[in-house]
Amino acid sequence: RVRYRLTAVSDVGVRLDYPDDGQWLEFNIIGLSGSPLAFAVLRDAGALGVFDPGAEGEVARVDVGDDPIQILHSPDGRFLYVSNLGSSEISVIEKATFRVTHRILVAAEPLDMALSPDGATLYVSTSGASLLTSIDLPTNRVLCFVTVGALDEGPFGIAASAERVYVTDLRNNAVLAIADGRIVSRIPVEGGPRSLATDNDGSHLYVTSFNSGDLTIIDTARDAVEAVIDLPVSGGFAIVVDARGERVFVTGHADGIVVVVDLASQQVIETIPVGVEPRGLTFSPGGEQLFVTTSSSDEIYVLDAASYERLGTFAAAGGPRGI
Repeated sequence: RVRYRLTAVSDVGVRLDYPDDGQWLEFNIIGLSGSPLAFAVLRDAGALGVFDPGAEGEVARVDVGDDPIQILHSPDGRFLYVSNLGSSEISVIEKATFRVTHRILVAAEPLDMALSPDGATLYVSTSGASLLTSIDLPTNRVLCFVTVGALDEGPFGIAASAERVYVTDLRNNAVLAIADGRIVSRIPVEGGPRSLATDNDGSHLYVTSFNSGDLTIIDTARDAVEAVIDLPVSGGFAIVVDARGERVFVTGHADGIVVVVDLASQQVIETIPVGVEPRGLTFSPGGEQLFVTTSSSDEIYVLDAASYERLGTFAAAGGPRGI
């Protein structure tokens, strides 16, 4: 949106302001439908795409770092954080202006991100350095690095509770619990654990397995596996829990579907066909809609989070990943 006033001054110093009542005129550069904007990382394009779901189209594109892959927003919604695998940095974007305000250098290959429950710390799994990185959000400064072991590759997925940070050791089939700068528990999870999510109170941790259909539920009070649910996929990738903590949504990256699990019954209640290689998942601010990126078909799917009906699909050229 542009706001402007005009001032004219003659050769003899006569001044004229328009408007003359101290007000400003304004107009929109980008016309928007009014739907909440969707921000998707376009990995192949090296950019952050800004989409208007109401108009089913892209309205802006922001250059970020090299090989961007995941995105997270600040607790107050003012800033976006994009992890860039190739340039080993976190790009900080001001959401209102689509402007990159900071580039935070971290260890090699930052991948997934999670916020501390108080929203003051950003945790990053730096998958090329076997490190967990913590960043102070008020200052955008790296606080510390924690070594998470001699991993062949990773860590990958990450989640935080009040007392622990959890990361996945995909190659060694384990979820690592970290507290006070050290590993305090190693929880066996089969199938190559990939992504993590917690419920609202942090009492349970949900784990997808990249190489199998296992959805593992971990009791965080005991750091022990509580249940394993068999999903109708050859491998699970991203995972989100709905606001009420009643359902879990998982992308089957090789199967082109999103799986819905009822947590009370621990049963699969729906499989939703989407495009090729679904990766990222997120809810709209009110939780009514679910957004799914499909990295090989260059599309974003908008689903009704209650009825699972497909509400729309729009193009997102450039290999959409995190959203």
